[in-house]
Amino acid sequence: MIDPDDPPEVQVGKLQKVVKALMWRVEQNNEKGRTPYTMFQTAINLENEVRARTVALQETLEQLEQTHGDLTAALQEAERSRQILLDALEVMNEGFALFSDDRLVICNDRFKNLLPDVSAQIVEEMTFEDYARIVSCSRYLYLAEDQCGDDWLRFRLAQHGRQQATFILRLPNDQWIQISDRKMPKNRVAILHTDITKMVREQRSRGKKVLDEQARLARATIDHMSQGVCTFDAGHLLVASNSGFGELLSLPFHMGQNGTPLKTILDYLEKNRIINSNLLRRKFLPWMGDKITHRKLQLELHRFDGTIIDASFRKLPDGGFVVSFTDVTTERRATKALSEAKATLEQNVRERTSELLEANKELLRKTRVQKQTEQKLREAKEEAEAANLSKTRFLAAASHDLLQPLNAAKLFLASLTQTRLEGTQNDIAERLGQAFNSVESILDALLDLSRLDAKGAEFTITRFPISTVLEPLQAEYEQIANRDGVDLRVVPSSITVVSDQRYLHRIVQNLLSNAVKYTTCGKVLLGCRRRGGHIEIQVFDTGIGIAKKDQKRIFEEFQRLANDGADQGMGLGLSFVERACSQLGHDMQLESKPGQGSLFSIKVECSQQAVAPVIFPKSEPEVFNGQEDNVLAVLVENDLNVLHAMTGTLERWGISVIPAKSTQELLFLVDELGVPPDIIIADYHLDGDDTGLSAIRSLRQSVGQNIPSILVTADRSRKLKQSARKMGTEVLTKPVELQALRSLVRWGIQ
Repeated sequence: MIDPDDPPEVQVGKLQKVVKALMWRVEQNNEKGRTPYTMFQTAINLENEVRARTVALQETLEQLEQTHGDLTAALQEAERSRQILLDALEVMNEGFALFSDDRLVICNDRFKNLLPDVSAQIVEEMTFEDYARIVSCSRYLYLAEDQCGDDWLRFRLAQHGRQQATFILRLPNDQWIQISDRKMPKNRVAILHTDITKMVREQRSRGKKVLDEQARLARATIDHMSQGVCTFDAGHLLVASNSGFGELLSLPFHMGQNGTPLKTILDYLEKNRIINSNLLRRKFLPWMGDKITHRKLQLELHRFDGTIIDASFRKLPDGGFVVSFTDVTTERRATKALSEAKATLEQNVRERTSELLEANKELLRKTRVQKQTEQKLREAKEEAEAANLSKTRFLAAASHDLLQPLNAAKLFLASLTQTRLEGTQNDIAERLGQAFNSVESILDALLDLSRLDAKGAEFTITRFPISTVLEPLQAEYEQIANRDGVDLRVVPSSITVVSDQRYLHRIVQNLLSNAVKYTTCGKVLLGCRRRGGHIEIQVFDTGIGIAKKDQKRIFEEFQRLANDGADQGMGLGLSFVERACSQLGHDMQLESKPGQGSLFSIKVECSQQAVAPVIFPKSEPEVFNGQEDNVLAVLVENDLNVLHAMTGTLERWGISVIPAKSTQELLFLVDELGVPPDIIIADYHLDGDDTGLSAIRSLRQSVGQNIPSILVTADRSRKLKQSARKMGTEVLTKPVELQALRSLVRWGIQ
């Protein structure tokens, strides 16, 4: 085959071989006896083929000549570019080399001549490792005392393997070269040698100047010190001192010069009786002979003229020592004066102490009498507090026992009202309901007072619209006011306040109840007024009014105003209002005149952050629509009366009930039935340690389902509500409101 890239003479030779081969084939065919006509045709074909091949060969030769010319021009241009690059590199002040695939491609003379004894060995196409090995063997390469050429070679190869590397190379004659390796794309590495000798020498010179300046400043500082400082070498000759050294020791000028022996100075001090030398000989001389270098020596030297000098001795690593002398005469005299003053003061203190002891004896006697009086008062106070606490505990503990029969009675009464009663019987049932409501109201007031009297009353301070207090009270008392001929008006408001919503509702409820109760005819107005960052909740009535002398008494327990024909209650409402307002921090005001009515005002903090109002559902009469049919409920209650009444109520709603008195009985009945209930209703306080929460938890675990549950309890503590909330259990307080119970049952079975 003919390669177009071959030289023209090679291609011509190949073509000649092709022609010879063709001619030989023709001759061979002729020898095989072809006919003249066939041979003639073959000759013509061969001639045409040779002519075509000759033309193609001619064109190929022309193309080869053109390509050869272009290649020659390109080579010449590349050579010129290479020469220009070499000239540019030679002009550089730094040595430069380029390695490609770890082989030297190009470099300038400065790079080669860095180390004269190996410059001739640095040639193109040599590997970087060979180059580094040659450099490591140069006698011009400066090596550390513990370093050999192989060590430097390993270091150089390690630097070459990094992406970027810069290090300093030290050469003889205090010459310094910075070597920088930079890796480039396509496995190329550029190396730059920069001479930094001038920079190093300038930096060294500046450092020396700085040291000289610091030494000068240190010398000037030492000379101006009030202390005396001197330094002796290992041969005990003076090598440095300041003026204070000679002044404090009263030495002549020539003894403060460098080279003065220590013995000469000590002899002079002893001979001229300047310093008592006994201390120096007993402590200083043994210290000098001690080989422990880190131990300091502190002496107090006394001159015969009364001057006291504090001397501090410290050894130096070279065997010498440095001494500092400080005049402490003034300090010592001040210390002595203070000591004398202290002695005088102590004598005065002893005398005054004796007088005070006598006065204290009399004071102790009076104190004993006072303590006895205080103890009696404390005991009386503790008895009063214990009595009050006992009352509070009794009311809190008795709440369950008090509410339990009341709850049963209300349930039985609710069952009774669902039967067919005659007119007189309906009236009696209605009056019984009112009586039970009155008892419930009084009991709630007693329990509220007991909680306020107990330490640590639980308040839940939140932000809420005041409408959530006003609107339910309006709905509650409008019918009562109309029945009694009282015009009740409630001014709507959506202001957001900060308080305990439940306690604030009870406060306003008590005030509104009293206003309606003590207004036989006339008007009652409930509304709010802004007072800066607060609002005043005001209850105004045109009732009988309160005399000035009675305005404090009405806030005491069981105090009532005369109001013939009115249901006056137990007189606990205003007592609760005063205590609740005090503990919540709400200021309460009263303005009243007999025969003209009263105005009660409660000042409550406003909130800048608005809260969406809660829409209270309207109370609807109990309607049996069959929604509870086919519902299976378990009822856990240890009081048989309440259990019977609650069972009857639930069955009247169409609910099938499994009654149980304990957790154990509940689990047995459900297991025997074999079907899990739709809802659990449990009283909290059962027999012993058993509770409604335990019953709910145990049944859920037994059936493996999170059955909806309702906890019925007289305990209103926050702790119990939180425990029930964690279990997903709704809490209903006693006495039970049937409408609330039925709403919760419907919610649970949905």
